[in-house]
Amino acid sequence: MSVNSLDGTNGFAIISSSLNTYLGYSVSGLGDVNEDGIADIVLGAPQANGGLGNTYVIYGRRTPFPASFNVNLLDGIKGFAIAGSTSTGLAGYSVTIEGDYDDDGIDDIVVAAPNTKINGGDNTGHVCLFYGRTVCGNALLEGKEECDDGNANSNDGCSSSCGIETGYSCSSIGASCLLCNPGCSYCMLTGPERCDSSEYCSSPKYTFSPTNQTCILLPCYHTSCLVCYQDLPNKCKTCMDGYLLDPLHHICYSASSTIASSITAGKSSSLLSSIATSISSAAAIPAAATSPGSFGMLYMISVNNLISI
Repeated sequence: MSVNSLDGTNGFAIISSSLNTYLGYSVSGLGDVNEDGIADIVLGAPQANGGLGNTYVIYGRRTPFPASFNVNLLDGIKGFAIAGSTSTGLAGYSVTIEGDYDDDGIDDIVVAAPNTKINGGDNTGHVCLFYGRTVCGNALLEGKEECDDGNANSNDGCSSSCGIETGYSCSSIGASCLLCNPGCSYCMLTGPERCDSSEYCSSPKYTFSPTNQTCILLPCYHTSCLVCYQDLPNKCKTCMDGYLLDPLHHICYSASSTIASSITAGKSSSLLSSIATSISSAAAIPAAATSPGSFGMLYMISVNNLISI
C-alpha cells in the first residue's frame, strides 16, 4: 500500500501547512487523554515557530477521518496544540501518552523540550506534564460528563461543566437537552411533558400522576401556601410570610385583608362574646331541649358562624 492511497477509510495522512516544522519527529498513540474510550494521537513538531516547537494532540473518533488531516486546523474539539514557550527550546522533541499521573482516570501527556534555556543556561532542557481532561462542549459524551450539547453554556439544560441541570433531560449522544414539564426534575426523552417516575418530582409540592406521567402541583400550592397536608392536598398547613391561615378552612389570606382581620378578631373578644350569647340562649330553651347534646350543637353552630364572618 502507498501512502498516496490513503483516503480516510483505510487510513489518513497528518500534515501541517507550515514549513520546516519537523512534524512527526516524535509520535505517541498509546493513551486516551479525553476519556472518551478511544485512543488519541500526539505528535511533536520541534522546529515549529522558529524552534519554539509545537505538540499536537488529535482525538481519536469513531467516524472516518478525512484523507488528509491538517494539524493547523485543530480547534479544541478535534484536538488541540501545545505551543513551546522558549526560543529554540524544541518543544515536542519527545512526546508520550502512557500514564495517569494525577490518578483521575484520564491519561496524561509528557512533552520534552531539551534545548530550553533556564536561568540563562544553554540546553538546560525542560519536560512538561499536561493532565488529560474531558472537553465540555465538543458534542461528545466523555468521561464523567452527564451531557454535552455542543457548547459550554449554562442554562440550556447542559451546564458549562457538562452536568444535567435541574428540570431538563439530556440525550447521551451529545444532542440538545429537553425542558421537562414544570415540577419534573428528570423527564423522558420521548416527550418533555412526561416525567420518568414519581421519584423525579422536583419537590413535595408536586404529586405524580401515573395516568399521564406528569408531576402535578398540589391544589393548595396554587394559593399562598408554604406547606400543604400531604394526605389532604386541598388543605394548607403553613402559609407564606405575609399571609394568615384560616384554621377552619385551611386557606391562606393576605394579612392585610378584611378576612384575615376577622379571623384574628374571632379568636379573642368576639369568640368570648359568642360563647356568652350561646349560654344565654341555652338558658331560655325549655328543659326538654337543654340536654347536653342540644346545648353542644348550639355551641358548635355559634363558633362556626363566628369563624365564617
